[in-house]
Amino acid sequence: MLTTMDLESGTSTFTRSDGKEATFDTGFTRRPESRVSRIQYSPTLHGVLITTTFGDEIALPLVTPANPAEVRDRPVVYLDQNQWSFLSRVDAGDSLSKPDEDQAARQIIAWANDHSVVLPLSSGHSVEASEWRDDERRYRLGLTLMRRSAAWQMRHPLDIERDELLTSLNAFLGRAFTPSPVFSCDPDSSMREQERGVFEFGDDLPDGYRAIFESLLHLSVTFDLLTDAIPIDRQRSPRWREAQQTFSDHLDTLEVTSNEKRKQVLAFFISDISHAIANAAATVEMSPGEFTEWIEGKLPGDLPHMPYLGLRFEFLVGKHANQGVRWFDNDLIDMMYLCLAGAYADLVVCESSAASHIRQAQKRLGRPETAWSKFSAAVNSVDL
Repeated sequence: MLTTMDLESGTSTFTRSDGKEATFDTGFTRRPESRVSRIQYSPTLHGVLITTTFGDEIALPLVTPANPAEVRDRPVVYLDQNQWSFLSRVDAGDSLSKPDEDQAARQIIAWANDHSVVLPLSSGHSVEASEWRDDERRYRLGLTLMRRSAAWQMRHPLDIERDELLTSLNAFLGRAFTPSPVFSCDPDSSMREQERGVFEFGDDLPDGYRAIFESLLHLSVTFDLLTDAIPIDRQRSPRWREAQQTFSDHLDTLEVTSNEKRKQVLAFFISDISHAIANAAATVEMSPGEFTEWIEGKLPGDLPHMPYLGLRFEFLVGKHANQGVRWFDNDLIDMMYLCLAGAYADLVVCESSAASHIRQAQKRLGRPETAWSKFSAAVNSVDL
C-alpha cells in the first residue's frame, strides 16, 4: 500500500500493489508559505518521500518501534551551522574556495549517502537555520539538513543536563538510572521532553499506527519548518550574556591564582544550573541532609566524569580565564550544543574559536580531542 497526501489538491490516495487506488478529499491544503507539496508513505519500504513545490524530493526513513534505527559502530559527526551551510553550497553544485575543503565536504556527503556516518540535527540547527533572511539559501540549507541527517537527531542539552544530574544523584542514593540515548531518530527527540506535543488518539487505534503517525508528523513538520518561505525570528538571550559578561569583568579585577579563579567559576556554574539541580533532587525525592552531602561532597568529584556538564564547565573555565573576553548572545547556543556534541559525538566541526575552547577543555579533562574547524581535519580523523 502506498499512501499519497497531495497538499495541492487536498486529497489522499491509497494505492494497492495491484494498482487499484482510492482517493479521498481531506479538506486540508498547504499553507501559502509552505514548500511541502506532496508526502508519500510506503509501509513496505519503511520510508517517506517528501516533494517540494520546486520539485525537489527528499527520501527519509520512517523510524518506529517496528523499524528502529541504531547508531551501531558508525561515527557520529556533529556539524555546526556554518559547516552545514558549506555542505549546502556543495549540494547546490558550488565549490568551496579551498580544494582540500571542497573534497572533504564531498567525502562527508558521500559517507552520509551510504550511511557510513551519522550527521545528527539538533534544535539549535532548527533555530538558527529558520531565521536566515535569504529565502533561497534557507530553502537549500533546509534540503541539505533533512537529506543528509536522514532523520537522526541529537537530544536537547537541557534534557542531557537533567539525565547526568539524575545519574549522579541516583548513584549517591544507591539506585540505578538508565538515561536515554543522546542520538536518536525518535520523533521530536531533539526537542525538550516537556515541550513535545502530546496527541490524543482513539482507544481503537493500534500502537503501531500511532507510532507511524507520530513519525510522519515529526518529519513533515520539521521539513516544513526548515524550508518555509518565511523566516522565523528567534528569541535572544541577553540576560544570560549579560550575566556571563558581568562575571568575566569581575574576574578580570581580581588578583587571584588560576586555581582560586577556577573555584569561583565552579560556584558561578553551579548557580547557573541550580534550577536543574533542584528539579533533579526533587525527582529522586532526596532529603535536605542528603542533598547537602551530595552537593558539597559528591558533585565536585562527579562533575569531571559527567560527559556534557564536565565539558561545559571546563569550556566556561577556559573562556572566563581570557582577560577582556567579550560574550555574545549566540555564545549560549554554541556552548550548549557544541559542548554536548563534544561530549558524546565522535567528531565536532565548528568555527575555530569554539573548536579551540572545546579541545582545550577536553585536554584538561584527559579526554580525546575531537573538535575541528575544517572538514579536511575531521575527515582525516574518521576511522571507518
